[in-house]
Amino acid sequence: MSINVWFGELASAGRVWDDQAETLGDARRSLLSADTSLLGPRVAAAADEFVTRWSERLGQLSDEADAHAAALALARSRFLVTDLDQVGSLQQLLPWTARSAGPGGIW
Repeated sequence: MSINVWFGELASAGRVWDDQAETLGDARRSLLSADTSLLGPRVAAAADEFVTRWSERLGQLSDEADAHAAALALARSRFLVTDLDQVGSLQQLLPWTARSAGPGGIW
């Protein structure tokens, strides 16, 4: 028996999440490098608050994107191991001449 999992799609989705995490991390670093003192004393405090809040949020979003990518990689790995384990277990139950059989017949 085989589980229908699109390993390519899982890998592709993981790469998309990795890219998103990197983009969000870059945006956070760029925001943190802003010199709010150049805006003058009247708006520096508000600008500092803006930078602080948005950099925290970008960090959270980057961490979430990393977690999604890791979860997809783990799922892909677990599906592959489960599928291989099940194929091996099933083949051990088959007669010797049929051990190379796949879902559609002999491989």
